[in-house]
Amino acid sequence: MTVKLFLESFTGNKKYQLETSLRPLWTMLKREDALTKISLLEKVEKFLKSVNKAFEKEIAGKMGKCSHCDTQFGEALAAHLPCGDKICLRCFADIQVTDSWECPKCSAAIPSSYKPCNSSEEDREVFQEYRDYQKCCNTFLMAVVSKLCLSGKDAPESAVVQKIFSYIIYKARHGQTEGRLHTKKMSVFSDTIDSTPVVRSFLLQLLIRKSEETVQDYLQDFFLQAKALCEQGTDETSQDTIDRIVQFSLLVIHCFEDLYHERAASVCSPDEEMKMARFHLAEARQFIMVKELDMAKMFTVAKCRYGLSVAAKFLHAVLVQKTLSQSGPFDQLIQEVTDLLDFIRMDWPKKFLVKQICREFGTDSYQTICRAAGWLALDTTNEIIECPDRYLVCPLSYQKIREAVAKTLLGQNIKPLKSLVKNNEMLFLLALHREVTMKNINPSSETPILQKSSHKITTYIQNANGTMKAKELALKLLKNEFGRPGSPLNVTEGQGVRDQSLVCLLLHTHLVLTHFNNKPGFLKPLSDLILHPEDMVDKFLPTMPQDDTMLYHEILLRSMKDADETVKTFNCPNGHTYVITECGRPYTAGRCNECGERIGGRDHAAFDGNTPHDGQDQTRPGHVLGRAADRTNAYAGERRLGGAVCAVLRFFTHAALLLGAENSPEATSALVYPQLQQDVRQFFLEHLQKDLQIIHMATGKSVDDVFLLLHFICHQISQSDKPRRNDGRILTDKSKRENWEEEFSKTFISPPLQDLEACLETCNDRIRRDDRIGSNKLMSVLYEVPPVDMTTPQEVDCLHEFPAVWRYRSRITLEHFLREFHLKVENIKGKNSKTEVLSLFSQEHQHLQALHHIPNILHLQQLLMEKYRHRLDLSQACEMTITDIFSTEDEGFKKDVNELMPDLVAAWECVKESLHGCWTVHDGLIHLPDAYKNMRIDENSHLAVLLPSTQGPGICSYMMLEFLFRKHNEFMESYCEKISSSYERLPEVSMRKLHSNHLVSYHPDRDLLPLVLANCNYSFELGKGTTIEYDFEGFEYQLKEVILQAKSRVEQKSHVIPIDQMVYRADSGNVAVLKTLQDRIPQEPLSRAVKLQIVSELKSSLPDVCDSINNLDITTSFLKTLGGEPDKPLQIFMTAVLKMKQTITSQKVRQVCEFRHVQSLWLLLTFQKSVILAEHHQDPFSNLDSEHKVDLCEEERTNLLEFCQRKSPDKLEFLLQEMFDCLLLWVAVPADNSDGPSPKSMSLKDLLQGHLDRSLNSDEGLGIRSSSIDQTLTEEDIDSLPQGIKGMHIPNTWLLLLQEISRRRKEM
Repeated sequence: MTVKLFLESFTGNKKYQLETSLRPLWTMLKREDALTKISLLEKVEKFLKSVNKAFEKEIAGKMGKCSHCDTQFGEALAAHLPCGDKICLRCFADIQVTDSWECPKCSAAIPSSYKPCNSSEEDREVFQEYRDYQKCCNTFLMAVVSKLCLSGKDAPESAVVQKIFSYIIYKARHGQTEGRLHTKKMSVFSDTIDSTPVVRSFLLQLLIRKSEETVQDYLQDFFLQAKALCEQGTDETSQDTIDRIVQFSLLVIHCFEDLYHERAASVCSPDEEMKMARFHLAEARQFIMVKELDMAKMFTVAKCRYGLSVAAKFLHAVLVQKTLSQSGPFDQLIQEVTDLLDFIRMDWPKKFLVKQICREFGTDSYQTICRAAGWLALDTTNEIIECPDRYLVCPLSYQKIREAVAKTLLGQNIKPLKSLVKNNEMLFLLALHREVTMKNINPSSETPILQKSSHKITTYIQNANGTMKAKELALKLLKNEFGRPGSPLNVTEGQGVRDQSLVCLLLHTHLVLTHFNNKPGFLKPLSDLILHPEDMVDKFLPTMPQDDTMLYHEILLRSMKDADETVKTFNCPNGHTYVITECGRPYTAGRCNECGERIGGRDHAAFDGNTPHDGQDQTRPGHVLGRAADRTNAYAGERRLGGAVCAVLRFFTHAALLLGAENSPEATSALVYPQLQQDVRQFFLEHLQKDLQIIHMATGKSVDDVFLLLHFICHQISQSDKPRRNDGRILTDKSKRENWEEEFSKTFISPPLQDLEACLETCNDRIRRDDRIGSNKLMSVLYEVPPVDMTTPQEVDCLHEFPAVWRYRSRITLEHFLREFHLKVENIKGKNSKTEVLSLFSQEHQHLQALHHIPNILHLQQLLMEKYRHRLDLSQACEMTITDIFSTEDEGFKKDVNELMPDLVAAWECVKESLHGCWTVHDGLIHLPDAYKNMRIDENSHLAVLLPSTQGPGICSYMMLEFLFRKHNEFMESYCEKISSSYERLPEVSMRKLHSNHLVSYHPDRDLLPLVLANCNYSFELGKGTTIEYDFEGFEYQLKEVILQAKSRVEQKSHVIPIDQMVYRADSGNVAVLKTLQDRIPQEPLSRAVKLQIVSELKSSLPDVCDSINNLDITTSFLKTLGGEPDKPLQIFMTAVLKMKQTITSQKVRQVCEFRHVQSLWLLLTFQKSVILAEHHQDPFSNLDSEHKVDLCEEERTNLLEFCQRKSPDKLEFLLQEMFDCLLLWVAVPADNSDGPSPKSMSLKDLLQGHLDRSLNSDEGLGIRSSSIDQTLTEEDIDSLPQGIKGMHIPNTWLLLLQEISRRRKEM
C-alpha cells in the first residue's frame, strides 16, 4: 500500500526514475502497511529525505557548501544573496522566521521582497522543478498519514502523533528567536515555512475522526500548540490575542460541526437525524456554560450549532414546505431547542437559529415559521418587516440621492436633490421607489404627510422637460402604479419580504434593460420582450430548450452511409421525422411512431402530407417551458451555458416577459407554447419564483443572497461601457441565439459567479454599513450589525459569549465543492490533466446522481408487472391511478409501493427535461410526446406511467430507464478512456441481473459528502482569518477508488438497450411490429428444407435461440422504420449497418436469409424456443393470460389422442407449427371491438382454415404464406380435428401434441 501511494503521488512527475527510488522503500518496510509504529514512520521519513537529496543533487549539478552552516548543497539550489554569499534554503528559512533580513555571513541587508528564485531565469526553472518534486513528496506524506497512520482501528503510538506534529510545526534553531514556533505545510523538509503562522485543519480532521478516548490528549496538544501560536509575540490578555484565539476556536468548531453533518449523512430517516440533533442539544445544554477553553468546550459549541442548524432545516420542512408532517421526534427536537434557549442566559444561540433559517431558506420562511412558533420571533411587535435596500449595490451616489429624497419628503429644500439627480436619473428612480413606493408596505399616520410633502418632487419631475428619460415612470412610482391595478409589480400593504424583494428587482431590471444602459443593440432581445413583445413572435428566446432529436438521425445516417446506403429524411403529415433508405424514395406504406399517421408512399411517390425533410429541426420559437409547476429543480444547462449561468439568464428572460406582459398581455401571451390557460402575469411570476429556487440550489446561496447577486448583475449591465456590435444579435435562429447567450453570460453573469464569495461579501458589506439596518432588528441580526450597547467578553474561557462563534456560515456540500472546482480549476486553468476524471464527473453528476434510484425503480416495476401482467388492458392502466392501488390492494403490497415510489419520482424529476428520443427493440426510434414532457408523477398519476412501455404513458418510465442506462454506459466509456482502460473489457450485465454495484451508484449525501469533507481543509492565518481549501486531486483519487471501481456496462445490442416492458392483457407487440414490417418490406416464407437445416444448426440450444431472437428483434425494429429492398442480405445489414458482432446462431441463416424472410425466421425461432422450453418442463406460453390458456376437458383430450393416432408424426409436426403461428398471429391479439366472435371462443377448425386462407392471400393479413403450401396439411386434416377444441385451448392442445410426437419419435 505504501509503494502504491508513492507511485500515485508521483504520477505527474516525469523527471525522476521512480523504479530506482522504490527499491529502498520496499526493502525498509517489507510487508508492513499499517504505519502505527514510530520505527516504520521514521523509515518513511528517512526514505523521503534520501530521495529528495538525490533529486537535489541530480538537478543541481556541482556541489558546494552553505556560507553560514557549511551544509552541502547543489550549487544551483543555493540562495544567491545580493551580497554574493550563498546559503542553503534552511538558513534562508531562518532569516524568514526571525524577520532579520541580513546576510548571516557578512550582515549585508537583504530586501524583504527577495526570493531565492529571483536570481536568474535558470534559477527560477530549477527552483520550480525542486518545489514541484517536494510537493509530490508532501502529497505522499499526507497520504501516508491519512491512510496508514491514522485511518485504521488500532491507535498509533504516541511518538507517531508527536512526529506528525513536527511535520507541521517548525522551531527556529538559533538567534534571538530560538525556540520560536512557526508553521508549515505538512512536510519532512524544513526549508519552507509560512511567513505568517497558519493553522491548518488537515491533522485536526484526521484526529477527530478517531475515537474520542484514543486521541483526546493529542487533540489537546494540537489546541495548546495553536493557542501558543496565537499568543506568540503578543500580550495574552490583549484584544488582538483574544480575537486570534476565538478565530482559531471557530476553525476547530467548524471541523467538529462538519463531522456531525457527515455522520448525519449516513442516517437514512428524518426521525433518526432529529434524534441525533436532540441528543447533541441536550449535551450542549449541560456543558456549554462551563467557563474553560479546551477541546471539550469546542466540541460542545459545535454540537449546539449542529443541533440548531438541524432544527432550522426541519422547522422549514414541517411548517413551510410541509414536506414532512409534525411528528413526535419533531416535537421533541423543538422542545429541546426551547429548553436550551431558555437555559442559556444570552440570545446569541437564538440569533444563530434565526440566521440559519433566513440565510438558508429566506426571511419569508422565517416569518411563516414565527406565525406557528412565536417563541422564535425576535420582536414581539406586529411591525411588518421591510426587505433590505439592495439598491445599495449601486455606486455610493445612490445612498446620497436616497438620503436627499428622504430629507425632501421631510420638508427640506429640494435643491440638493436636484443637483444630485442631474447625471443619475436611474439612481433617482431607485431612490423614489425605496423612499416613496415602498412605504405602502406599512402605511402609518405619517403617510398622508409624506404624500403631501412628495408634491415638491412631483412638481420637479413634471417640469423636467427633456432632461428626464423616464418621467412617466417616475410619476407612476410616486403613485405606486409601476404595474397595472392588481399587478405583482405594485407594492401592497403587509407584503411578504420575498415579494417585496422581487418587486425591487423587477424595477431594477426594467430600468437597466430599457432606459439606462450603454448597449441598446446588444440588449435588444430582452428590451424588446418588455417594450415590443409583438416583434418577438418568431424569435428563439434565450435559455429555451431546443429539439436535438435530429442527433439520433445523424448517428443513424452516418452508420448507413458507411454501408453505401442512400438515406433521405421525410416528415409525416404532423411534422414528425422518419428515414427512407435504399433509393431514398418512398415505395412502401407505414405508420408514424409519434402520431400514427400514414407515412411512406407507393411507386416512389409520397403519400399526401409526407414531405422531404428540409434539414431544419423542429425547435419552436417563443417560450416553450410549459408551466412552472412542471419544471424540475435541476439546474442543468442549455447548449454552452452551465447550470448556474443558464438559471440566471433564464431569470432575466422571464423577468423581461413579465414586464412585457404589463405593457401588452396579449402579445406576450402569443409567445407562449402551449397556449396559456391562465393569467399571463401570474404564469411568468410563477416561473420567476422557480428560477429563484433553482439559482439558490445552483449557487448554494440563500434566496436573499440570490436577490443580491441579481441586483449586482443589473448594476453591471448599467455600468458596462464595452462597445458591442449589433450584427447577428437578434434571435432569429438557433445559432444566433447560442452566440448571443454566450456573449451575454460571459459579459455579465460569469464574472460575478466565478468570484461569488467576494462579490457577495462586498455587496453585503455595503448593506451592513447602511445606517438604516440598525433600526430593523431582524436585518441587524442577519447582517450581524453589533448592537450599540454590546460589550465584548474579555476572557476566552467564555467562548460561548463571543458573537463570532455564532456567525452563520455556508455548509460544506457536494454542490459547493463542485462549484469551487469549476471556478478554481476548470474556468481558470482549463482542463486540468490531473483531475480529468473529476472534470468528467462534475459534468455528468446532474444525471449520474439518479442512478442510485434504479434498483428500487426496477424492484417497483417488477412488483407491479408481476401483479398486473395479463390482468389489465392498456386502457385500464391509463384509467387506474396510483391512489387506486393504495385503496384496493393488501397492506404489504401498498407498503412496498409506497416505499419505492419516491425513487421513481426523484429519478424522473432529475432527467425528464433531458428526454428526447431513443431506439427500442420493437418500435425503432421513439420520441417523448409533448403531452408527457415536464409531466409530474405523483399519487394521482395513472398506473400506466410506472409500467415501462413504448406505447401510452409507460413511455415515460421506458425512456427514463433507457436514458439513465445509456448515460451510465457513456460515462463509463469516457472514464475508461481517461484512465487508459478498455471499455470493451468491462463485464456486461443485463437489466434483469442489474444491482447497484454494477452502476455508478452513489447517494450525494451518504456516499460523496464524506469524501468532500475528507478533502476539505480549513486554514487560519494570523491576521487574515479562516479560508477553505479543497484537495481536488485527493477527491478524484477517492472517487475512483470508492465510487468508480469495478463497475459494469449495461447490456446493449447495437444501438439499443433492451428494456423489459409491461405485457398487457392480449398484448400484440410482436404482431404490430410484423404488420408494420410487412407494410415496409413484403414478406415471404422460408422453404421447408431451409427451416430444417436452421433448426438442426441451432442444436436445441436455448441460449443460442434466445440470443438470435433478441438480435432479430433489434434488426426488425430498424427495418420497420427504415425499410429496404426485399432481396437485401440480412447478415450484411446486421453486421455492416448495425455493427452487431453476433447475429443469428445459424450459418444457413447468415447465408440465405434476406429482408423478405424476417417474419418467417422470427416465427421459426420463436417456435423452436417454445419447443425447447416445453421439453425442459417450462411454460412456453407464460406471456399469455389465463383466458387464452384453458385446459381441455377429459373428453376432448381423448378425442385429440384418437385424432393423433390417425395421423403421421410429420403431419402432426406441420399441425403443431400451424397452431403455433395461428396462436401468435390471430388468437393472442387485442380485440378490435368489432361485433364478430372473439378468436379465443372460435373452434380450432375455423381458426386454422381462416389462417390458411389469409396466409395464402399475400394482399391480406401479415402476408406470410405458411408451411401449408407444401400441401401436407389438407382441409380434410383440419376437418377431422375434434369439434370442441377452441382458440383458448390451443396452448394445452399444442403441448399435448408435442408430447405425443416426442413419444412416437422415440418408439420409432
